[in-house]
Amino acid sequence: MANAPLATLGRTTGRGSRRRRIALYGAAVMLLIIGGAAAYFLRPDYQRSLLLEKAAPYVEAIAVAGVRITPWSVALHGVEVTYKGGKFHLGKVELGVNPLALLNGTVSIRHLYVRHTDLDLRHWQSTPSTTPFAGVLPSLNLGYGLALNNIDVVASILLPAEQAISVHVSGGGVREHVAGALNVAASYTPLNSKNRIDAEGALGLNQLSQGRFRAVTLDAAIHAAIENVHLPDRLRLKLAIEPPPGIEGSAYRTRRIRQPDGRVMSIPNPEALTGEVLVGDDATPNATTITLNGLYRGEDGVATVGYRILTSAELLRVLAIEAPTPLFNSELRGAVQFETLTGKGLVTLES
Repeated sequence: MANAPLATLGRTTGRGSRRRRIALYGAAVMLLIIGGAAAYFLRPDYQRSLLLEKAAPYVEAIAVAGVRITPWSVALHGVEVTYKGGKFHLGKVELGVNPLALLNGTVSIRHLYVRHTDLDLRHWQSTPSTTPFAGVLPSLNLGYGLALNNIDVVASILLPAEQAISVHVSGGGVREHVAGALNVAASYTPLNSKNRIDAEGALGLNQLSQGRFRAVTLDAAIHAAIENVHLPDRLRLKLAIEPPPGIEGSAYRTRRIRQPDGRVMSIPNPEALTGEVLVGDDATPNATTITLNGLYRGEDGVATVGYRILTSAELLRVLAIEAPTPLFNSELRGAVQFETLTGKGLVTLES
């Protein structure tokens, strides 16, 4: 009888060992199944055929030379898309993300590399919009914070009337509760022409959380070379779009109204626009300064911007085509009202 407890303990230990072995075998089988399924779905040829199948109904034509998608990255090369008369060529696209950041309500881009990309919009057939543009800040507010790192995007855009724009966006360090910026360089060149306009500057993104932005800013220097037009060495542009005074921070949330039929309609908040344009540079004796101060209402798509022009001599010289202008100093004031849906506008001038 003294050995009975030991025998019982042995049987119990044996059953425990068998359970552990069964659990380990089951886990190994599950890992093999998951690994096999992942290997199948991550095959480039399978992903290519799936992408073509899912995208084909939404475009006129599509061709993909290569694709590789994982939970943390996307790689594309040799993509050709025809849509609404436009032709889009993506030579090489590499995107890296942090999927775990979504748990904290953030879309995290670890790197984005784009090269050999051409957007041909010469025959683009746009569909007229029936709703006004919501605004820059409401359009950026998708309910998620944004983190951008290691951005390097180069693209060329062909426009009607044989015009071309090249764009290079680079930089990083954009994240919530931090004022980050991306470097932007662009060139505009009408084809078969000596005219050229170059711009370079910083696009600032100052965000709070959950997609709300404190401000979007642009600080750019513009250099232009246009035949038969006398231009200063530089044109400096500063713009800022931010919530109007009184509704910053947590108060700047998308308004939602429930309709009688039960649908919920989002009402975009207005946004304030401030800016300054300096024609010439700081050393120009008669440089012209244009200040802007206005409001855009995404609810009805109407922008009202007041302007003030100081020292107009340089501005008139810029607009003159081989014609002398007298040197004088003055101040002009006025306002511009523009409807984004109809394209109609009104300009008032006070001298």
